Amino acid sequence: MFSNTRTTRIEWSDCDPAGIVFYPRYFEMFDISTTVLIERALGMNKIDYLKAYRFAGHPLVETRAKFRIPTRFGDTVEIATAITACLANGGALDQAQEMAGSESPRTTKLYDRRRNASHKTR
Repeated sequence: MFSNTRTTRIEWSDCDPAGIVFYPRYFEMFDISTTVLIERALGMNKIDYLKAYRFAGHPLVETRAKFRIPTRFGDTVEIATAITACLANGGALDQAQEMAGSESPRTTKLYDRRRNASHKTR
């Protein structure tokens, strides 16, 4: 499993009038965290990898959150993001390429970790 953890501070714009995070803002934070994970995996920033691999973005299949305690303006939070499955259900690269609308098989192969199941993070 490839993962990344990032720390971020809750800003005033993240909060509702009660001073706690308005819950849809968490999903914006998750999206940013997914971008940071992919940037780390590829070693380039988002605009560069979108241009280099000629695709519009990276869809999320599933995202979720557990709201255990309210998060307030000024709090610091850690967000862990992970790629937990990639072609794990018998999918083929050509199918993934077609679904992604990718012109290049090179782009799709970046996500094929089946040959290296013990992929380590740097």
